Formats: sequence, C-alpha cells, structure tokens
Amino acid sequence: MHQALTLYELLQAIFNQLGDSTEFFTDRSERKRTLASLARTCKAFTKPAIEELWYMMDAVGLFQNLIPHRLIMTPTGPTSDPHGWTVISQKETWIVSICLMSVYHLLTIRSVKNAPQHDIRALSTAEQARLMFYTSSIQRLSLPSFLSGLPIAAPALRMLLSLPGGLERAFPKLREVYILDKFPAAQASYEPFMQHAKSLNFQPTDSTGRASLLSPSISQIIRRLGRLQSMSCTHIDQPTLLHLSQLPCLTYLSFDTGLNISSATELMFPALRSLRLTSKRFKPIIFFLKRLARFPSSLHVLTLEQAPTLSESEQLFAVISKHPTTDLQSLSAMYFEGNSDDPGASMTFDTIVPLLRFSNMRVFNWYFSSRIDLTDLDIILIAHAWPKIRRLSVCSSVDDYTHKPRIESLFAMAKQCPYLEHLELPVDIAKFDRVPLGDPADGFAHSQLRRLHLTCVVSCADEDAIVTLTIILAQVFPRLRSVTGVMVEESLRQGGAGAGSMCADSYVSSALGALGRARVDGGIQSWVGEGVRRMVREAFKRELRRMDSSARSTFAW
Repeated sequence: MHQALTLYELLQAIFNQLGDSTEFFTDRSERKRTLASLARTCKAFTKPAIEELWYMMDAVGLFQNLIPHRLIMTPTGPTSDPHGWTVISQKETWIVSICLMSVYHLLTIRSVKNAPQHDIRALSTAEQARLMFYTSSIQRLSLPSFLSGLPIAAPALRMLLSLPGGLERAFPKLREVYILDKFPAAQASYEPFMQHAKSLNFQPTDSTGRASLLSPSISQIIRRLGRLQSMSCTHIDQPTLLHLSQLPCLTYLSFDTGLNISSATELMFPALRSLRLTSKRFKPIIFFLKRLARFPSSLHVLTLEQAPTLSESEQLFAVISKHPTTDLQSLSAMYFEGNSDDPGASMTFDTIVPLLRFSNMRVFNWYFSSRIDLTDLDIILIAHAWPKIRRLSVCSSVDDYTHKPRIESLFAMAKQCPYLEHLELPVDIAKFDRVPLGDPADGFAHSQLRRLHLTCVVSCADEDAIVTLTIILAQVFPRLRSVTGVMVEESLRQGGAGAGSMCADSYVSSALGALGRARVDGGIQSWVGEGVRRMVREAFKRELRRMDSSARSTFAW
C-alpha cells in the first residue's frame, strides 16, 4: 500500500510536473498566485499554501501584512536623535523605519493617521495568534526588507521575541537569518535570532552602500555561536574566520577572499562540505585554498575581473588532487566581467587529468580563458572517469578549436553517464552524415538530459540540416527541452527577411517540445518519414510567429 501524499507534497508534485513538461520552470509569482487562489477556495489548502508562500519573509513584511496599524516612521530628522528616528508629532517609538520615497510616503501618512499615539503596546492575544499562525511557517527570515533594504527597529524585534513560547514556538522552522546590517541600533536584538537559526547570511554595507566588514558587535555574536551550520558573508574578519574554521557542524561557507592570512595558518573546517569563494582575481583564491587542512566535496569560485588563466586552473587542480582524503563532487569557476583571453594557451585533456581520479564527480563547470582542445577520445575518457556526472560544462570565450568532436561523442558520453542532466561542450553539429536518422544511437535513449549547449563551434548549413539535427536529438534525448549554441548559415525566415547566419536555439527547443508531446501521444509512427520533418517545420513556424508577435508587443507604443 502506498502512503498518501500530504497537500503540500501534492502541490510540489504538481509544480515539479509542470516544470518537467514545459520549456521553462514555473515562475514563482505564478506559484504564489495559484497557491493563494487555492487557499481562498478551500480551507484545507490554507496551511499548505502558507507553508509555501511564507517560507521566506522579512520582518518588515510581518508587520505590514499582519498588524499594519502598528507601523511606521520616517527617519528624516537630525542625526543627533539617539534612537535613529525623527519624532513626527509626539514622543512615539515606532516599529519600522522607512525611507522617504513616494510609495512609502503614502504608506507612512496612512499608518500614522491610524496608529496609536503613544509607545508600543503589548500585542493582544488575537494579534499574537495571527502572527504565530504565519511565523510558524517561516524558514528564512530577513531582518531588513528583501526589496528595499528597509531596516527593522529594535522594539519590533523585541516584540517578536516576546511572543508566547519564544522563538522556539513562534519560529519552529526558522533555519536562516539574513541581515543587511544597515541599522546598528537594532544589532543587540539580532543575537536571539542568530542563536536560533542554523544558517546566517550577512551582506553588511557602509554609508555609501558598498560592502563592508562585519561590525564588531556582529562579529562578537558570531564568535559566541557554536552550532552554526551555514555562513555567508561578503567580508569576514580574520578572528571570525578562525572561529568558523573550528566549528564542528559548519558545512557551508561563502565569503570574499580579501583577508591577509598568514601562510603558516592552517584552517581545519572539520565538517565543511561546500565552499564558495569570491575574489577580484584568482591568485588569492589559490592562496586561501592552500591554507585548508582538508578540502570540501564542493568548491565554487567566482572572479570579478577575469577568468582564471590556464596556468592558474592547472595550479588549483594540482592543489586539490594532492589532498588524499578529498572526495570532490562539485567544482565550478565563473567570472563576472573583464578581459578573459589567454592567448596561445590550450586547454587539453591533460589539463583535467589530476581531477579524473575523483570518480564521484557530479558537477564540473569551468570557464577557461584559453582555447579548448578536446578530441572525441578525450570526451569518452572523461565520461568513463566520471560516470556519476550530472552537469558537465567546459566553456571558453575563445572560438578557436584545433579539434571539433562529432555529435557521436555526445552519444558515447551519455551511455557512460546515466545521470547527466546538463551538458556544455564544443561539438561539431554540422557533421552527422554518419548518423543513421532512424536509429542514431543503436537503440539507446538517455532520459535524464534536459539542457544541452553546443558552444557554436560551427553552424548548420540550412533549415533542412537543423530539422535533421532536431530529429536526432529528440530520439537520443527524449526529455531534452533546451538547446543553445545552435547556429544556421541561412535564415529560417521566409522571403529573405533577416537573411544571413542566425541563432536557432529557440526554434530547436520549441520543436523538441513538440516532438516530446507527440511521442507521448503516439503521434510519431516513424522518425524517417516526411511526417516528422513536417512536424518540426511547423514548430519552427509557430516559434517564428511567437517571436514576431513578442517583438511587436515590445516595440508597440
């Protein structure tokens, strides 16, 4: 007998199915509207809907949504005000501080008109019950506002702390606290929330809005925490980092590597599983990683000014491979902006050989600043070394390739990697003359691959070649819904409009969706007949009409 699903599990299953059968994931705003409608329609859906809608909420939103008559004051007065406010008409202490912008100015006027003209009163029993009905679903709490960064005042935080049963009863599911650290007067009230949560996310800013170090008071609070499991922060001071490195339960850490750490310092991080590092350049990242006593199983690095050079990538791969206890499962590197060319260098199979010993690799997503030089045999060897890979992305900004692996290499990789969901490789999509259209992979079909990026090594010659490529991909990868990096030399538009080489990504993705639906409905009798080719061309035409309609709507005045 199968166990019945809860309402929340049923909704998740519905949304997951929607995400599987459509080209794009269901938009979160659509999910919210659907859940709100269900909650209003059926009382049984109310709590499951709130679990979804309120899993992430800011403290300002709690008061705005649930007790708006307890709001608002604008901080426009003298800086000598010891509480950080301006008194509008009387000596009140309000709950939330709001910046003077037009939309909030209206809210301020309305709230002040309806608000009690005295200090904050204790919440009534009804107000407490209403608050706790919603706070019991919150898993991530932001002390400022998510959208505007509006700070929350200390009296409001103390009001939440005074709810019956304390934080354990009012916020039983709270896992993460997010703090912008823009209101120092309330920092003393942060500590109970920080102690209650297992994950902290700090994005402290200075008066100009730029990222800054943690304030001393916040840093001291963190150094008193002993059961923290996750920590994210733009800049961490060295004493705080050393404390975090000793925590027995810390499994995730994310921060900017701008610290001046002694080369003799060894950072233990006994339980760390995932590490995310950000830096302007790559060398400070290598320096920091050399200080680790053990490597986490997941490492993601982001450089803000340039991608790592080939030499820097090889240095990092060597550092990781020398740790005998490392069980590397995810390795990613991306860059934000700047010149990333590494002239004269070539990424080859030998570049990643040190990493191939990690047979549990699930994600390899690396942006090289050099050209990529991988052969068909190289791709097959990578597949044999990483049979559990789910996302493989080897990309570069240099469109210069000595070898151009054929599409058959993708099929060979798919046979060795049954869990592969996302693949990004340089592939020659124009050469599939040796691929039998009716059975392109000897009866093999890979049901997990969802996204494929072909890196635009070469272009297909014309529409007929794109149709053939689409039919081949639909047979081998029946759940493939997104293909990018596909170019065609001749425009898919009729009558010569938009003549010349063009991107065919959306056309191929749309046709794959149409073929997938036809396969399920039994509408494809043969993959080699004119019927399936006509089906693909019709999908191209529908996509062309959609794009033209979208363009007219965008530019219509």
